[in-house]
Amino acid sequence: MKNGGGRTRPNWTFTDFKDFINKNELLDVGFEGLSWTWSKLWEGEGEIKQRLDRALASVDWCEVFKDARVTHIEVEASDHNIILLETEPRIRKPKRRFHFDPRWLQYREVEGLIQEAWGKNQVGSRGVRISRKIKQCRMSLSAWSRTLKLNSRIEIKRIKEEIQDSRTRNGSDNKETIRMLRKQLFDAYKQEELYWNQRARIKWLQNGDKNTTYFHAVVKGRRKRNRISKLEKEQGGWCATEEDIGEEIAHFYS
Repeated sequence: MKNGGGRTRPNWTFTDFKDFINKNELLDVGFEGLSWTWSKLWEGEGEIKQRLDRALASVDWCEVFKDARVTHIEVEASDHNIILLETEPRIRKPKRRFHFDPRWLQYREVEGLIQEAWGKNQVGSRGVRISRKIKQCRMSLSAWSRTLKLNSRIEIKRIKEEIQDSRTRNGSDNKETIRMLRKQLFDAYKQEELYWNQRARIKWLQNGDKNTTYFHAVVKGRRKRNRISKLEKEQGGWCATEEDIGEEIAHFYS
């Protein structure tokens, strides 16, 4: 127990507790946030703050959960703070990068949309103006793209179902209907390839099976590899939080 005011308790009152910790070779996991876990207002002594509660763990547990963290969270309705133990690091999901979808080029209004966004007046230096113009184009394209129906996976599924239905029906015009649907299916596959070709940044055979599920997995794998979850400090030790990692990188390059 660490004191922040109030009476100091004699050491013999903690003998059994200390023996328990030493016998089981427990380690203090540490904490983030407030330095106390209990507080009380005493008349004549002011507010007393003490760290009465803590998380203890064995060496084996600490090896398994190397990114574990304890946070003290103040609660107005109680004189004890919440002790939050997290075994996985909290990583803020980064904002999605903007990707120009090559499928947009099939729409005539794209050129006019970019010209309008680029033509808007911006203030600042030449570099700042260019940066703001690019941002304006990105925002305009993103907003416009949300009005489109470019989910080629849904379109492929729909066309396949229509082809299957057409095959089960009798009629002289079925052959022509199936031919048109197959043309639509081919176009939908091309749209899907255009999308994942730009997202995965890899080259594959343009003929044969259209294994777009594989390219989807490639993109997801690259996102995972691009994430920094832990960074070794220059002076030793590790950074596990996003804030600490950012500070260490800034310090290294300063």
